[in-house]
Amino acid sequence: MNIFMNDVFHPYYSTSPLVLVDVGAKSGLQQNWLPAEKYLKLIGFEPNKVDFEELQNNSDNNQLILNIGLHNKKTSLDLHVRNSGASIYKPNEVFLKNFYDRIGERNALRKTIKMETDTLDNQFQINHIDKADFIKLDTDGSELFILQGAEKVLEQHIFGLEIEVQFADMFRGGGMFRNFQMSILMLENRGSNYGIYNASIGKEKLTKTILN
Repeated sequence: MNIFMNDVFHPYYSTSPLVLVDVGAKSGLQQNWLPAEKYLKLIGFEPNKVDFEELQNNSDNNQLILNIGLHNKKTSLDLHVRNSGASIYKPNEVFLKNFYDRIGERNALRKTIKMETDTLDNQFQINHIDKADFIKLDTDGSELFILQGAEKVLEQHIFGLEIEVQFADMFRGGGMFRNFQMSILMLENRGSNYGIYNASIGKEKLTKTILN
C-alpha cells in the first residue's frame, strides 16, 4: 500500500480518491488501510443492523454504508452473530474449543437473525456506483459466493482484492482456501498475481492484485 501514498500523488487522489469496497465492515477501516485513509472513499456493506447503525453514525462524506448482505443471488439467509463478527455459517465449536483462550470465546454464537442479500453487481447498479478500485472481503466463509455475484464489478472496475480465507474449519460449511482455486485460476487467466500474508490461527489473508 505504501507505494501509493507518496505525496507526489496527492493532487491526483484529492480529485479522484481510491475507492475501497469493504464487505464485512463491522470493525471499520482495517489497520493495513489506515495509511491510505485520507485518499480513500469507502463503500461499506454491513448486514447486522446494530453494527450498521454504529458505522453509519460514525461515517463521513467519504463513506457510503449499506445495510445489506452480499451473496451470489438475491435471497434471505440466517446470519449467525458472534462477539467478533457474523457469518452465514455457524462457528465450529468442536474445533474452536481447542483454542478457547485465544479464539474460541470471541467466536461463541450469540444469536441468529435473518439477513437480506443481493449481489455486488446489483448493488452497484441500484446505488449508481460507477467507480471502485479495491475490494476487501471478510465474511467468515461466504467470500466465494460474493465473488460469484461480482463478475461485472471485477471485470469492469477492480484493481485488487483482499480476501480472508480459512485454512482450518472454523465455520461449519464455510469456504476453505482450496475452494478458491477455480476463482484464483479465473483471475490468473486475466493476468493476475497473488500472495499470502498475515498468518494467524486457523486463517490467513489472501491478497490478489489484478494487473491491468
